[in-house]
Amino acid sequence: MESSENRVASLFIVPPVEFLVGIVLFSALLFRQRDLAIIAFVALGVGQGARLWSRFSLDGIKCVCRVDKETVFPDETLTLNVSVQNAKFLPVWLRVTVPLEEALRLSFQEKPIKSVSEETGLLWYQRAGFEHRLIALRRGVHHIGPPGIVAGDLLGFFPREKKQTGKLDVIVYPSLITLKCLSFPRNDLFGVPGKKSPVQDPVYILGTR
Repeated sequence: MESSENRVASLFIVPPVEFLVGIVLFSALLFRQRDLAIIAFVALGVGQGARLWSRFSLDGIKCVCRVDKETVFPDETLTLNVSVQNAKFLPVWLRVTVPLEEALRLSFQEKPIKSVSEETGLLWYQRAGFEHRLIALRRGVHHIGPPGIVAGDLLGFFPREKKQTGKLDVIVYPSLITLKCLSFPRNDLFGVPGKKSPVQDPVYILGTR
């Protein structure tokens, strides 16, 4: 999959709207409008809770990328495995993006893409894995990664981004070309060696009986 677009923040967490909701809450409390006060309080609580949730979303997130083959030939397939783990009690929404070079493409697509992206939700101490089959297009040393991680609350209101370190190197060797077997008839340069040869070979040694 290609990288998906960033999520658009919900309307009620935009600061001006939060300010207006705060005024509504104050007015509802002032005029003892219980139902309106509950709605305004829930809206503010969800926004502030999501912001606090997102602040700790990247803690304990681990991402590891591996390939099954580091050396391939053009048009050969290799498998990219991406493993992510949420090593904390707080569940998170997560998106992992792995950059690719133009010399690598997904097996089910005809054109190369700049990255592969996966989006998921992870519960506490949960692990998830993704697998992508790539095809090498031309020779050279090509890089995969480093992966970029975007995490946040489960609603995705306040995403936070972190860049991993380390790249994977894939070596693509030149294509192998099958050569036809050429047969050359064996002929002596000077004919039959010895006295029967029309030309005397100075290198050929004649023995005496």
